[in-house]
Amino acid sequence: MSLNCNEINLILSELNLKGSFIQDIIQPGYDSLALYTYKEGGAKTVFICTAHDACRICEVRRKITKNEKPLRFMEFLRSRIKGCRINFAEQIGLERLIKMDLSNAEEEFILYIRLWNNAANVILCDKNNLILDSMYRRPNKGELTGMAFQEPVADESKFAMKDKWPVRPFPEDSE
Repeated sequence: MSLNCNEINLILSELNLKGSFIQDIIQPGYDSLALYTYKEGGAKTVFICTAHDACRICEVRRKITKNEKPLRFMEFLRSRIKGCRINFAEQIGLERLIKMDLSNAEEEFILYIRLWNNAANVILCDKNNLILDSMYRRPNKGELTGMAFQEPVADESKFAMKDKWPVRPFPEDSE
């Protein structure tokens, strides 16, 4: 079951990624990604899943297994954003699209994590919103390297319906 907009906001507030550094990136499969982050003496593994009917972002405490072959997108992200600082991570309006502002000494990046059930994607852009690469390359949606990413404008009218999507209770972890 995919996350709704209120659940994404709650998870982002609990993750508290602002000021964290990305220490490593693992892509265990074609539809998932793990960011190993570090902040103020504490490490977190942020797991991003773009699988159909299971789009989510969360913290995991289990070891993420590496894929036997290094995947293209993971290698690209490692070459660009490993070591970057997360300046902020927030949802754009109620659009189930997370925007992470990243920077290192030389460059600034924007990592978009779209958690839409049938169109989920992770897209890395430069500071001018030009797509550097994406987990899924979708030419019909304009998600190819070198194209401009169209960030949606937050629809203020949706905020009146915010209570329509409550945070659902999830069973406690059985560890």
